[in-house]
Amino acid sequence: KTRDVHAVTMFTLADTSNMGDEAAAAKSKLLVDQVIQQWIKVLNLTGNSECAKEVLSIVDSAVQYWPLEKYISDDPSPTNIQPHPHPIAALAEPEWDDKLFFAGTETDQSSPGVMEGAIGASERVMKQLMKVRKMAASHRDDDDIKQAKNEQKL
Repeated sequence: KTRDVHAVTMFTLADTSNMGDEAAAAKSKLLVDQVIQQWIKVLNLTGNSECAKEVLSIVDSAVQYWPLEKYISDDPSPTNIQPHPHPIAALAEPEWDDKLFFAGTETDQSSPGVMEGAIGASERVMKQLMKVRKMAASHRDDDDIKQAKNEQKL
């Protein structure tokens, strides 16, 4: 059976580190239910009642608590949201003679640290790669022309 997949990313300061599995699962379910209700309310208020009906079709959910991920946070119980990073131009520059490109959200010069930054960074790297590819093709063409001229001289 095929079904549509609906995904939502939520960021929360909710702390489940001192809870048992059952209490953490209940808290996750409550969080998802609250977000879905809020989402439906906003969709209905903005005239998107058809989309609101789609939201009701969500049957599964998963909540990831980022503060509990050791490579993402060193504070399992944060009390505030840290500001997003400021753009750093050097992070957007290719390295190793245009052989290494960085496309993480933090490398975006408009929206670092957020989803829009991830999209912007990937678009930037695609443009950079296309430029490198075009230059490589141009160099190959130049080399082919030189080789043809050399062969004509022989």
